[in-house]
Amino acid sequence: MKKIIAARILGDKSFEKMGRDGQSNPTIKRIIKDASGSEDEIGVELSLYCVDGTTKKIISSSELVGETLKIGTSETKVEILENNIYNIIEPKYESLTRDKTKDQLKKLRAETKGIDIGDRIPDMNIQGSNIQYIHNAVDTGIESYEDYEKKGKNFIPSWNLKHLLSPYKFNANNTKKHGKKI
Repeated sequence: MKKIIAARILGDKSFEKMGRDGQSNPTIKRIIKDASGSEDEIGVELSLYCVDGTTKKIISSSELVGETLKIGTSETKVEILENNIYNIIEPKYESLTRDKTKDQLKKLRAETKGIDIGDRIPDMNIQGSNIQYIHNAVDTGIESYEDYEKKGKNFIPSWNLKHLLSPYKFNANNTKKHGKKI
């Protein structure tokens, strides 16, 4: 995959380069965001100093339409679309909690039960507010990495937000399917 190590607006004389650590320079991302167009308007064309293996060369963004490039050695990528529209793709770092953390949160919840602001607010359905779906995550259930390891592929992420009774899918022989009673 090609990497962008410097960028400039086409016609400018100097490139904004990578930092010494090789990570993406925020200035390069800013240049790409500022130059990007939208569905209604055409963006500004960029000159990108790219590395592909051992080859280094300056390429116009119009020559890279349809390609996705990394910005330096970071996981941030930019997708180049037609009309000089640049889509910056930031990595997502997500993980499940451990059982020990889940137990600590349950203990904390037990100690703060009744003191928590969510416990002191009366039933929101009565007051006509549209926030009755807000719950304390510890009360509705937290998924842990150990839960995932035990049940594997049957685990349903965000099961408590999908109004399911359990975070696991059940097979056809059971009386339940996806945690809901049949």
